[in-house]
Amino acid sequence: MPGNHVCEGKCAFDYPLNTQVWLKAEPKNQYFFSGWDVSCKGFGVCELILRKETLIAARFEPVKGSFRLELENDTVAVPRRSNGGFWAWLNPSENFNVPVEALEVTLDGVLIGDGADQVDYKFLPELSTNERIFVSLSAGKNTRYSSDLVTIMVGVPGLYQTEEFLLKIVECGSCEE
Repeated sequence: MPGNHVCEGKCAFDYPLNTQVWLKAEPKNQYFFSGWDVSCKGFGVCELILRKETLIAARFEPVKGSFRLELENDTVAVPRRSNGGFWAWLNPSENFNVPVEALEVTLDGVLIGDGADQVDYKFLPELSTNERIFVSLSAGKNTRYSSDLVTIMVGVPGLYQTEEFLLKIVECGSCEE
């Protein structure tokens, strides 16, 4: 963005100087995004201001091997007005080559979202390893005491694994208003 251009292979776009752009890499099935190169680094959205002619490269690699998702617990409790989280085991095959930073992690359920009465989540690759991942959870003061089934989906295009767990919003205990 701006312009919502789609690029497959090599391409060039003209923008006025000092234009702020955002690039998102989306791999095809059985490939994973292995990081930005040249003017952007890392695995997230590439965001920069074009002050001169700029070269950006997105690297993709074919997926090798597989993994089997397994949750550490079948119930996860999050205190209202507080933070929590959980670990999920990846159980990768010997030749699994997808780095943890390239994994997509999503949660889906009635209690999950960015509404005032819902639980927000964030996958934290910096706390994760090739064997297990960490997902942080945050419940606000308006999150209702409840329990609901949540689905976690982990993987890359063409290779996703899902598991379900019970998410419980519990009394905060020592938390203050």
